[in-house]
Amino acid sequence: RSTQRISSDINMTKVNESRWGEALWNQRPRIDAYTQDNIAFTDQVRTLAGQLAQVEQKYAKDLRQVLRQHEKTLSDQNTTVAQAWRQIFVSLDALASAHENAAGSFVGPVSAALADLTKETTKSRKDILAECAQKDAGLSKEMEMLGKERAKFSKLEKDEDQASQAFLKAESSDTVTKAKVEKARKTWEAKSRIREEAQKKLQIVLDQVNSKRTQFFHIEMPESIDKMQAMDENRASRLVAQIGDIGAGYNSIGNAAVGAATAIKAAVGNHSPSDDSKVFALLHKTTDYLPDELTVKEQSAADAAQAAAPAAVAVPQTLGVEAHAADEDEELPEMSPAAQYPQARILYEYTAEDGSIACGANEVLGVMQNDGSGWILVMKQDGTQGYVPSTYMEE
Repeated sequence: RSTQRISSDINMTKVNESRWGEALWNQRPRIDAYTQDNIAFTDQVRTLAGQLAQVEQKYAKDLRQVLRQHEKTLSDQNTTVAQAWRQIFVSLDALASAHENAAGSFVGPVSAALADLTKETTKSRKDILAECAQKDAGLSKEMEMLGKERAKFSKLEKDEDQASQAFLKAESSDTVTKAKVEKARKTWEAKSRIREEAQKKLQIVLDQVNSKRTQFFHIEMPESIDKMQAMDENRASRLVAQIGDIGAGYNSIGNAAVGAATAIKAAVGNHSPSDDSKVFALLHKTTDYLPDELTVKEQSAADAAQAAAPAAVAVPQTLGVEAHAADEDEELPEMSPAAQYPQARILYEYTAEDGSIACGANEVLGVMQNDGSGWILVMKQDGTQGYVPSTYMEE
Protein backbone atom coordinates (compact mmCIF):
# COMPACT_ATOMS: atom_id res chain seq x y z
CA ARG A 1 0.00 0.00 0.00
CA SER A 2 2.84 2.34 0.83
CA THR A 3 4.45 1.65 -2.56
CA GLN A 4 1.15 2.23 -4.35
CA ARG A 5 0.66 5.53 -2.52
CA ILE A 6 4.16 6.73 -3.44
CA SER A 7 3.61 5.74 -7.09
CA SER A 8 0.28 7.57 -7.11
CA ASP A 9 1.92 10.68 -5.68
CA ILE A 10 4.62 10.58 -8.38
CA ASN A 11 2.02 10.21 -11.15
CA MET A 12 0.00 13.09 -9.75
CA THR A 13 3.13 15.23 -9.64
CA LYS A 14 3.77 14.47 -13.32
CA VAL A 15 0.20 15.39 -14.19
CA ASN A 16 0.47 18.66 -12.29
CA GLU A 17 3.80 19.48 -13.91
CA SER A 18 2.28 18.97 -17.37
CA ARG A 19 -0.62 21.33 -16.60
CA TRP A 20 0.32 24.98 -16.87
CA GLY A 21 -2.59 25.94 -14.62
CA GLU A 22 -1.02 23.98 -11.76
CA ALA A 23 2.71 24.30 -12.43
CA LEU A 24 2.77 27.88 -13.79
CA TRP A 25 -0.04 29.59 -11.86
CA ASN A 26 2.26 32.48 -10.93
CA GLN A 27 4.13 32.67 -14.28
CA ARG A 28 1.54 34.41 -16.41
CA PRO A 29 3.93 37.05 -17.85
CA ARG A 30 6.20 34.24 -19.04
CA ILE A 31 3.23 32.38 -20.54
CA ASP A 32 2.12 35.55 -22.35
CA ALA A 33 5.58 36.11 -23.81
CA TYR A 34 6.06 32.43 -24.68
CA THR A 35 2.80 32.10 -26.60
CA GLN A 36 3.40 35.38 -28.43
CA ASP A 37 6.89 34.25 -29.48
CA ASN A 38 5.46 30.94 -30.73
CA ILE A 39 2.92 32.76 -32.90
CA ALA A 40 5.76 34.83 -34.38
CA PHE A 41 7.73 31.63 -34.98
CA THR A 42 4.77 30.09 -36.82
CA ASP A 43 4.63 33.09 -39.12
CA GLN A 44 8.40 32.81 -39.64
CA VAL A 45 7.92 29.24 -40.89
CA ARG A 46 5.31 30.56 -43.32
CA THR A 47 7.83 33.12 -44.60
CA LEU A 48 10.41 30.35 -45.08
CA ALA A 49 7.90 28.26 -47.07
CA GLY A 50 7.36 31.20 -49.43
CA GLN A 51 11.09 31.72 -49.87
CA LEU A 52 11.63 28.00 -50.54
CA ALA A 53 8.90 28.17 -53.20
CA GLN A 54 10.80 30.98 -54.95
CA VAL A 55 14.01 28.92 -54.85
CA GLU A 56 12.33 25.85 -56.36
CA GLN A 57 10.52 27.88 -59.03
CA LYS A 58 13.78 29.54 -60.08
CA TYR A 59 15.57 26.17 -60.16
CA ALA A 60 12.91 24.70 -62.44
CA LYS A 61 12.99 27.76 -64.69
CA ASP A 62 16.79 27.75 -64.95
CA LEU A 63 16.87 24.01 -65.63
CA ARG A 64 14.34 24.28 -68.45
CA GLN A 65 16.18 27.27 -69.90
CA VAL A 66 19.39 25.22 -70.09
CA LEU A 67 17.52 22.36 -71.77
CA ARG A 68 16.06 24.76 -74.38
CA GLN A 69 19.55 25.95 -75.27
CA HIS A 70 20.40 22.41 -76.37
CA GLU A 71 17.09 21.36 -77.94
CA LYS A 72 18.51 21.84 -81.45
CA THR A 73 20.88 18.93 -80.81
CA LEU A 74 17.99 16.50 -80.39
CA SER A 75 17.57 14.00 -83.21
CA ASP A 76 14.81 11.59 -84.16
CA GLN A 77 17.41 9.01 -85.07
CA ASN A 78 16.99 5.62 -83.45
CA THR A 79 20.59 5.22 -82.34
CA THR A 80 21.30 4.27 -78.75
CA VAL A 81 23.33 7.48 -78.31
CA ALA A 82 20.38 9.56 -79.52
CA GLN A 83 18.07 7.65 -77.19
CA ALA A 84 20.32 8.30 -74.18
CA TRP A 85 20.58 11.97 -75.12
CA ARG A 86 16.80 12.30 -75.45
CA GLN A 87 16.38 10.56 -72.08
CA ILE A 88 18.42 13.28 -70.39
CA PHE A 89 15.95 15.88 -71.64
CA VAL A 90 12.92 13.81 -70.62
CA SER A 91 14.30 13.03 -67.16
CA LEU A 92 15.47 16.56 -66.39
CA ASP A 93 12.16 18.00 -67.57
CA ALA A 94 10.39 15.64 -65.16
CA LEU A 95 12.76 16.78 -62.40
CA ALA A 96 11.93 20.42 -63.18
CA SER A 97 8.23 19.54 -62.87
CA ALA A 98 8.89 18.01 -59.44
CA HIS A 99 10.54 21.25 -58.31
CA GLU A 100 7.57 23.24 -59.67
CA ASN A 101 5.10 20.99 -57.87
CA ALA A 102 7.00 21.38 -54.60
CA ALA A 103 7.06 25.15 -55.06
CA GLY A 104 3.31 25.13 -55.67
CA SER A 105 2.80 23.15 -52.47
CA PHE A 106 4.99 25.50 -50.44
CA VAL A 107 3.41 28.72 -51.65
CA GLY A 108 -0.11 27.22 -51.78
CA PRO A 109 -1.39 24.72 -49.19
CA VAL A 110 1.53 25.05 -46.76
CA SER A 111 1.65 28.86 -46.68
CA ALA A 112 -2.14 29.14 -46.59
CA ALA A 113 -2.41 26.67 -43.70
CA LEU A 114 0.30 28.48 -41.72
CA ALA A 115 -1.33 31.86 -42.36
CA ASP A 116 -4.68 30.51 -41.09
CA LEU A 117 -2.93 28.96 -38.09
CA THR A 118 -1.25 32.25 -37.18
CA LYS A 119 -4.55 34.12 -37.50
CA GLU A 120 -6.55 31.59 -35.47
CA THR A 121 -3.96 31.32 -32.70
CA THR A 122 -3.64 35.09 -32.43
CA LYS A 123 -7.42 35.43 -32.01
CA SER A 124 -7.62 32.58 -29.47
CA ARG A 125 -4.78 34.08 -27.44
CA LYS A 126 -6.47 37.49 -27.50
CA ASP A 127 -9.76 35.99 -26.29
CA ILE A 128 -8.05 34.05 -23.47
CA LEU A 129 -6.14 37.14 -22.35
CA ALA A 130 -9.41 39.10 -22.33
CA GLU A 131 -10.93 36.34 -20.20
CA CYS A 132 -7.97 36.55 -17.79
CA ALA A 133 -8.31 40.33 -17.60
CA GLN A 134 -11.99 39.98 -16.68
CA LYS A 135 -11.14 37.52 -13.91
CA ASP A 136 -8.35 39.82 -12.70
CA ALA A 137 -10.85 42.68 -12.54
CA GLY A 138 -13.23 40.58 -10.44
CA LEU A 139 -10.51 39.69 -7.94
CA SER A 140 -9.25 43.28 -7.87
CA LYS A 141 -12.74 44.48 -6.97
CA GLU A 142 -12.88 42.06 -4.03
CA MET A 143 -9.41 43.11 -2.88
CA GLU A 144 -10.41 46.77 -3.14
CA MET A 145 -13.44 46.12 -0.92
CA LEU A 146 -11.22 44.31 1.58
CA GLY A 147 -8.82 47.24 1.61
CA LYS A 148 -11.61 49.67 2.42
CA GLU A 149 -12.89 47.51 5.30
CA ARG A 150 -9.37 47.19 6.69
CA ALA A 151 -8.95 50.97 6.59
CA LYS A 152 -12.23 51.45 8.46
CA PHE A 153 -11.31 48.85 11.04
CA SER A 154 -7.87 50.37 11.56
CA LYS A 155 -9.43 53.79 12.23
CA LEU A 156 -11.99 52.37 14.69
CA GLU A 157 -9.30 50.33 16.41
CA LYS A 158 -7.24 53.49 16.82
CA ASP A 159 -10.27 55.36 18.21
CA GLU A 160 -10.86 52.58 20.74
CA ASP A 161 -7.23 52.63 21.81
CA GLN A 162 -7.33 56.40 22.34
CA ALA A 163 -10.56 56.09 24.39
CA SER A 164 -8.98 53.36 26.48
CA GLN A 165 -5.93 55.50 27.15
CA ALA A 166 -8.14 58.45 28.13
CA PHE A 167 -10.14 56.34 30.55
CA LEU A 168 -7.05 54.87 32.21
CA LYS A 169 -5.54 58.33 32.58
CA ALA A 170 -8.72 59.79 34.12
CA GLU A 171 -9.11 56.84 36.45
CA SER A 172 -5.59 57.16 37.82
CA SER A 173 -5.79 60.95 38.29
CA ASP A 174 -6.58 62.45 41.72
CA THR A 175 -7.93 65.67 40.22
CA VAL A 176 -10.54 64.16 37.84
CA THR A 177 -14.04 63.79 39.22
CA LYS A 178 -15.84 60.47 39.29
CA ALA A 179 -18.39 61.75 36.76
CA LYS A 180 -15.68 62.43 34.21
CA VAL A 181 -14.08 59.07 34.86
CA GLU A 182 -17.45 57.36 34.31
CA LYS A 183 -17.95 59.31 31.08
CA ALA A 184 -14.50 58.24 29.83
CA ARG A 185 -15.33 54.64 30.68
CA LYS A 186 -18.59 54.73 28.73
CA THR A 187 -16.87 56.34 25.77
CA TRP A 188 -14.25 53.61 25.76
CA GLU A 189 -16.91 50.88 25.99
CA ALA A 190 -18.87 52.43 23.09
CA LYS A 191 -15.74 52.67 20.97
CA SER A 192 -14.92 49.09 21.84
CA ARG A 193 -18.37 47.87 20.73
CA ILE A 194 -18.05 49.76 17.44
CA ARG A 195 -14.61 48.26 16.91
CA GLU A 196 -15.94 44.76 17.61
CA GLU A 197 -18.75 45.20 15.05
CA ALA A 198 -16.24 46.47 12.49
CA GLN A 199 -14.01 43.50 13.21
CA LYS A 200 -16.91 41.10 12.61
CA LYS A 201 -17.73 42.83 9.33
CA LEU A 202 -14.06 42.79 8.36
CA GLN A 203 -13.95 39.06 9.04
CA ILE A 204 -17.00 38.51 6.82
CA VAL A 205 -15.37 40.49 3.98
CA LEU A 206 -12.07 38.67 4.55
CA ASP A 207 -13.78 35.28 4.36
CA GLN A 208 -15.52 36.40 1.17
CA VAL A 209 -12.26 37.57 -0.38
CA ASN A 210 -10.44 34.40 0.62
CA SER A 211 -13.21 32.36 -0.97
CA LYS A 212 -12.86 34.46 -4.11
CA ARG A 213 -9.08 34.07 -4.09
CA THR A 214 -9.41 30.31 -3.72
CA GLN A 215 -11.86 30.25 -6.61
CA PHE A 216 -9.56 32.52 -8.63
CA PHE A 217 -6.21 30.76 -8.04
CA HIS A 218 -7.42 27.17 -7.89
CA ILE A 219 -10.18 27.08 -10.49
CA GLU A 220 -10.80 30.15 -12.63
CA MET A 221 -7.28 31.19 -13.55
CA PRO A 222 -5.92 27.62 -13.98
CA GLU A 223 -8.75 27.03 -16.46
CA SER A 224 -7.66 30.02 -18.51
CA ILE A 225 -4.00 29.08 -18.29
CA ASP A 226 -4.85 25.51 -19.35
CA LYS A 227 -6.76 26.96 -22.32
CA MET A 228 -3.61 28.86 -23.27
CA GLN A 229 -1.63 25.61 -23.03
CA ALA A 230 -4.15 23.73 -25.20
CA MET A 231 -4.07 26.55 -27.73
CA ASP A 232 -0.28 26.46 -27.96
CA GLU A 233 -0.12 22.67 -28.17
CA ASN A 234 -2.69 22.71 -31.00
CA ARG A 235 -0.65 25.37 -32.78
CA ALA A 236 2.52 23.29 -32.39
CA SER A 237 0.88 20.12 -33.72
CA ARG A 238 -0.49 21.87 -36.80
CA LEU A 239 2.81 23.66 -37.36
CA VAL A 240 4.78 20.40 -37.27
CA ALA A 241 2.32 18.90 -39.77
CA GLN A 242 3.10 21.72 -42.22
CA ILE A 243 6.83 21.29 -41.64
CA GLY A 244 6.24 17.64 -42.52
CA ASP A 245 4.55 18.74 -45.77
CA ILE A 246 7.65 20.79 -46.62
CA GLY A 247 9.71 17.66 -46.06
CA ALA A 248 7.28 15.68 -48.24
CA GLY A 249 7.81 18.19 -51.03
CA TYR A 250 11.56 17.63 -50.91
CA ASN A 251 11.00 13.90 -50.68
CA SER A 252 9.08 14.12 -53.97
CA ILE A 253 11.96 16.06 -55.49
CA GLY A 254 14.37 13.40 -54.24
CA ASN A 255 12.26 10.61 -55.73
CA ALA A 256 12.09 12.48 -59.03
CA ALA A 257 15.88 12.90 -59.01
CA VAL A 258 16.37 9.19 -58.34
CA GLY A 259 13.91 8.33 -61.10
CA ALA A 260 15.67 10.66 -63.53
CA ALA A 261 19.08 9.22 -62.70
CA THR A 262 17.76 5.64 -63.00
CA ALA A 263 16.20 6.30 -66.40
CA ILE A 264 19.36 7.94 -67.71
CA LYS A 265 21.47 5.09 -66.37
CA ALA A 266 19.23 2.55 -68.12
CA ALA A 267 19.45 4.46 -71.41
CA VAL A 268 23.23 4.64 -71.12
CA GLY A 269 23.35 0.92 -70.35
CA ASN A 270 21.54 0.22 -73.64
CA HIS A 271 24.30 1.86 -75.68
CA SER A 272 25.60 -0.32 -78.52
CA PRO A 273 28.22 1.11 -80.90
CA SER A 274 27.65 -1.70 -83.41
CA ASP A 275 23.89 -1.11 -83.48
CA ASP A 276 24.44 2.61 -84.02
CA SER A 277 26.80 1.84 -86.93
CA LYS A 278 24.12 -0.37 -88.50
CA VAL A 279 21.53 2.40 -88.16
CA PHE A 280 23.87 4.88 -89.83
CA ALA A 281 24.62 2.44 -92.64
CA LEU A 282 20.93 1.78 -93.30
CA LEU A 283 20.12 5.49 -93.38
CA HIS A 284 22.88 6.45 -95.80
CA LYS A 285 23.44 3.28 -97.85
CA THR A 286 24.09 4.19 -101.55
CA THR A 287 22.36 2.44 -104.44
CA ASP A 288 25.37 2.92 -106.75
CA TYR A 289 27.65 -0.01 -107.58
CA LEU A 290 31.35 0.14 -106.82
CA PRO A 291 33.33 1.48 -109.83
CA ASP A 292 35.10 -1.07 -112.08
CA GLU A 293 38.80 -0.94 -112.92
CA LEU A 294 39.83 1.35 -115.80
CA THR A 295 41.22 -0.21 -118.95
CA VAL A 296 44.25 1.16 -120.80
CA LYS A 297 42.09 2.37 -123.66
CA GLU A 298 39.68 4.24 -121.34
CA GLN A 299 42.55 5.92 -119.51
CA SER A 300 44.22 7.07 -122.78
CA ALA A 301 40.95 8.58 -123.98
CA ALA A 302 40.50 10.46 -120.74
CA ASP A 303 44.06 11.84 -120.91
CA ALA A 304 43.62 12.93 -124.54
CA ALA A 305 40.37 14.74 -123.76
CA GLN A 306 41.99 16.62 -120.91
CA ALA A 307 44.97 17.65 -123.11
CA ALA A 308 42.69 18.92 -125.89
CA ALA A 309 40.70 21.18 -123.58
CA PRO A 310 41.77 24.84 -124.13
CA ALA A 311 43.11 26.65 -121.10
CA ALA A 312 41.35 29.79 -120.01
CA VAL A 313 43.74 32.73 -120.41
CA ALA A 314 43.00 36.16 -119.04
CA VAL A 315 43.80 38.80 -121.71
CA PRO A 316 44.49 42.23 -120.31
CA GLN A 317 42.61 45.07 -121.99
CA THR A 318 43.28 48.76 -121.88
CA LEU A 319 40.11 50.68 -121.53
CA GLY A 320 39.67 54.16 -122.80
CA VAL A 321 38.08 57.01 -120.93
CA GLU A 322 34.74 56.47 -122.64
CA ALA A 323 34.74 52.76 -121.94
CA HIS A 324 35.69 53.36 -118.31
CA ALA A 325 32.89 55.84 -117.87
CA ALA A 326 30.46 53.37 -119.37
CA ASP A 327 31.61 50.73 -116.90
CA GLU A 328 30.87 53.06 -114.00
CA ASP A 329 27.29 53.41 -115.20
CA GLU A 330 26.82 49.64 -115.29
CA GLU A 331 25.24 48.03 -112.18
CA LEU A 332 27.57 45.49 -110.57
CA PRO A 333 26.08 42.03 -109.95
CA GLU A 334 24.86 41.51 -106.33
CA MET A 335 27.04 39.16 -104.28
CA SER A 336 25.33 36.11 -102.71
CA PRO A 337 25.02 36.36 -98.89
CA ALA A 338 26.53 32.89 -98.61
CA ALA A 339 29.74 34.06 -100.34
CA GLN A 340 31.02 35.64 -97.13
CA TYR A 341 31.48 32.17 -95.57
CA PRO A 342 33.79 29.27 -96.51
CA GLN A 343 32.23 27.30 -99.35
CA ALA A 344 31.36 23.60 -99.29
CA ARG A 345 29.59 21.23 -101.67
CA ILE A 346 26.72 18.84 -100.96
CA LEU A 347 27.70 15.32 -102.03
CA TYR A 348 24.20 13.81 -102.12
CA GLU A 349 20.67 15.07 -102.19
CA TYR A 350 19.42 15.68 -98.61
CA THR A 351 15.78 15.74 -97.48
CA ALA A 352 14.99 18.22 -94.70
CA GLU A 353 14.23 17.03 -91.14
CA ASP A 354 13.49 19.00 -87.96
CA GLY A 355 15.81 22.02 -87.79
CA SER A 356 17.57 21.21 -91.09
CA ILE A 357 17.18 22.33 -94.71
CA ALA A 358 16.88 20.35 -97.93
CA CYS A 359 19.78 20.49 -100.41
CA GLY A 360 20.41 19.13 -103.88
CA ALA A 361 23.42 17.12 -104.92
CA ASN A 362 26.48 19.26 -105.80
CA GLU A 363 24.83 22.40 -104.35
CA VAL A 364 27.41 24.89 -102.99
CA LEU A 365 26.71 26.32 -99.52
CA GLY A 366 28.35 28.75 -97.09
CA VAL A 367 29.62 27.09 -93.88
CA MET A 368 28.52 29.34 -90.98
CA GLN A 369 29.41 27.05 -88.04
CA ASN A 370 30.90 23.59 -87.58
CA ASP A 371 31.23 22.59 -83.90
CA GLY A 372 32.11 18.97 -84.62
CA SER A 373 28.72 17.68 -83.41
CA GLY A 374 27.93 16.08 -86.78
CA TRP A 375 25.62 18.88 -87.86
CA ILE A 376 26.88 21.95 -89.77
CA LEU A 377 25.06 25.27 -89.82
CA VAL A 378 25.04 26.44 -93.45
CA MET A 379 23.61 29.22 -95.62
CA LYS A 380 22.27 28.65 -99.09
CA GLN A 381 22.96 31.11 -101.89
CA ASP A 382 19.52 32.71 -101.36
CA GLY A 383 20.36 33.35 -97.68
CA THR A 384 18.33 30.46 -96.22
CA GLN A 385 19.97 28.96 -93.11
CA GLY A 386 19.73 25.53 -91.52
CA TYR A 387 21.58 22.41 -90.42
CA VAL A 388 22.96 19.70 -92.71
CA PRO A 389 24.69 16.43 -91.67
CA SER A 390 28.44 16.72 -91.96
CA THR A 391 28.53 13.36 -93.78
CA TYR A 392 26.71 14.96 -96.73
CA MET A 393 29.25 17.75 -97.22
CA GLU A 394 32.61 18.16 -98.82
CA GLU A 395 34.45 21.32 -97.77
